[in-house]
Parts: sequence; structure tokens; C-alpha cells
Amino acid sequence: IGCSSDNRRAVSGEVSLDGETVSSGGIVFLPTAGDGPKGAAEIVDGKYAIPAVQGLPPGNYRVEICWSKAT
Repeated sequence: IGCSSDNRRAVSGEVSLDGETVSSGGIVFLPTAGDGPKGAAEIVDGKYAIPAVQGLPPGNYRVEICWSKAT
């Protein structure tokens, strides 16, 4: 009975820096206001995906990317 408050959405995309694909690493989404859910994914070949079941509700997030670039 009632409405579901679960409004998570799938999140996916591509990651690059200065035109170079971020080949591997991690991406984290942290809510900028309140204590909402956080999200994280592994970056593989410049792409990441978070399925809806683990996704994020609409809102504003700070995005942190970790990349171990081979030198």
C-alpha cells in the first residue's frame, strides 16, 4: 500500500581528460546536499555503468575520479 520512494536511476557514461580516455580507475558520486545515497563504479576502457538498482536519484553530485595512469 502506498507509493514507492525508490527513484534511483541507472547512470553511465564515458570518462576522458584532456582528450585522453581514462582507461581504468574508479568514479564516485557524492551528494552535494544532505545524506542521500552515494554511487560508485569501476571505469573500464573509459566507460562506467551503475545499474538502476544501485543507481542514484536525480540531484546534484560531486564526482570524484581515480585514475592510475601509466607513465
